Amino acid sequence: MIRSARAASGLTQTEAAKIVSVSLVTWARWEAGTCLMPRGLYDLFMISTNQSEVVCEQSLLRGLDDLISDAVALRRKIISTRPAIPAE
Repeated sequence: MIRSARAASGLTQTEAAKIVSVSLVTWARWEAGTCLMPRGLYDLFMISTNQSEVVCEQSLLRGLDDLISDAVALRRKIISTRPAIPAE
């Protein structure tokens, strides 16, 4: 999917990597399938290259839901490890 999206945009790997602010090596690993591309960066690439707007919107919403869940979990973790402050 990653290689196809890049090819459809007419970009080189270097140009595609710059769009999502990663190195050429990272982009090449994503295309080769040796590393997973984060969904949010894929969505960013698709939006930046005007591809699959409807799919991107749905993916962005799922991504935002995931970010919110992660933020809530992190907040709970931080709060649970904080020492209580005495009332005076």
